[in-house]
Amino acid sequence: MGPVRALGLASLLESSVLPLPIEAALVPAMLAWPGRLWQMAGAVLAGCLAGSLACYLVGALLLEPVAAPVFELMGQADAFEAAKARLRERGMMAVLLVGLSPLPLPLATVGAGAVGLNIFLALGTVAVSRAARYFGLALLVRLFGQPFADWLARLAPSRFARALLIAGAGAALAGLVFL
Repeated sequence: MGPVRALGLASLLESSVLPLPIEAALVPAMLAWPGRLWQMAGAVLAGCLAGSLACYLVGALLLEPVAAPVFELMGQADAFEAAKARLRERGMMAVLLVGLSPLPLPLATVGAGAVGLNIFLALGTVAVSRAARYFGLALLVRLFGQPFADWLARLAPSRFARALLIAGAGAALAGLVFL
């Protein structure tokens, strides 16, 4: 399996069951294969949308037997209830903000299904917010390359902190472009 497909699969898992930021793998892969960075961003977005669709359907159709016990097991039951309340109150704006931030996307997508938000609007909002993050990172890697990665490493020495910083940078770039 090549890097593009591997990243797409990792993104599907990240957006559905593994709350680990994909950016920790995405930026190094983009640096290693700069000729494929746009394909990588697209594959990560496609994987994210597939995982988001699955999560939405779980929230809409299987909330009590599947989603609620999983959130309880992960210690995220209170966070999920809070996410549902924000989704009821703010609708798609809450999905957009979660999509732009490093917060776990399944909280928003399962919650969107659970509270009955329009499936097309929810997935469209995820697509816009995550496209801004992933293609924004591709643009930063394209423009600045290794110095961008070196700057991230100096700013945030651990991989997790770097992933959060990358997600935040992508969100900031998206906010400048889209909001």
